[in-house]
Amino acid sequence: MKFAKGDRVVFINDTQKGIVLDYDFGDEVRVLCDDGFESVVAEKELIKDYSEDVPYVIDKDTIETVVSEKELKPVRRIKVKKQQKNSPLEVDLHIEAIIETKLGLSNGDMLNYQLNYAKQKIRHANENNIRRLVFIHGVGEGTLRQELYKLLDLEGNLEYFDASFQRYGSGATEVIVH
Repeated sequence: MKFAKGDRVVFINDTQKGIVLDYDFGDEVRVLCDDGFESVVAEKELIKDYSEDVPYVIDKDTIETVVSEKELKPVRRIKVKKQQKNSPLEVDLHIEAIIETKLGLSNGDMLNYQLNYAKQKIRHANENNIRRLVFIHGVGEGTLRQELYKLLDLEGNLEYFDASFQRYGSGATEVIVH
């Protein structure tokens, strides 16, 4: 079982977010979306929401009728160092830094999680006027790096290049948001 009632989730191919209501449909999950509508989607179309963004708010009366407060997982608190004025936002794309376990995931599934996480961070940067990001992707076979470059090319309002070798080695890409 990949999800539990109350898990916050993000749709892989959409900007939609929500909370898991039910997970009794085989490989389908019933989600209360942040727009107030319910959706039943395939498990593989969702990932847990690990974004550092401020959580969205769903009407408390609505969520209480569907998921009791005891079933909701506590909000994960992460200590974040205050970002220096000119330092970039560092985003670790290693799969272990994004999801709890990679058991049962294919390489393609893991790549989709990593790229979706990168999209979230680019959106976060745009929304919060962050102009520099460093994606730490590692060296490996270069697949993640190539796919990240394709994603960055599609974004359009960015320029990117190898990050500082002294600081990151050859496994990171710096992005400037215009």
